[in-house]
Amino acid sequence: MPIGDLKLELVGSNPNLVWRSMGGSGGCTSFNNQEIYYYYFNGSNWIGPANMSNNATGSDSPDLIADNNGNLTMVWGDGRVYDENCVSTGTRKMMYGTKIAGSNCGAINSFTDIQYPSSPKLAVTTGNKVNMVVFAGMENAVKHFVLSGGNWSNVKTVTGS
Repeated sequence: MPIGDLKLELVGSNPNLVWRSMGGSGGCTSFNNQEIYYYYFNGSNWIGPANMSNNATGSDSPDLIADNNGNLTMVWGDGRVYDENCVSTGTRKMMYGTKIAGSNCGAINSFTDIQYPSSPKLAVTTGNKVNMVVFAGMENAVKHFVLSGGNWSNVKTVTGS
């Protein structure tokens, strides 16, 4: 499977990978076959890959980060469907999932308060909080969220963006 948007995050010395499958050939409808995959090394074996998006829409722009406890957070864009004329329908949204250290991936969820999101980026700050910034296309602004204690903060607009 051809891949794109490959991201690497280490938990200890173990690599964790997330990427977008290219969707194959066949024009714009092949975008609907793009999926987000997660693959990791547990110290002895490679596990996966697991299809995180697992849908018939265009999935893209993954990012992955580990906090100081080895818990992983991944995000990506999803939700648009393309026809043979490259016309897209559906609602683009940001998806996210977590993997607590030593366990399997949790449920996949979506952010509902970002219009036409793209280019998500993750970082961990002091206090072990996962931060996400994402471009909200309809507002032409960058939005900021903080994950703390398993919950995302209310959205904040980055001023001057």
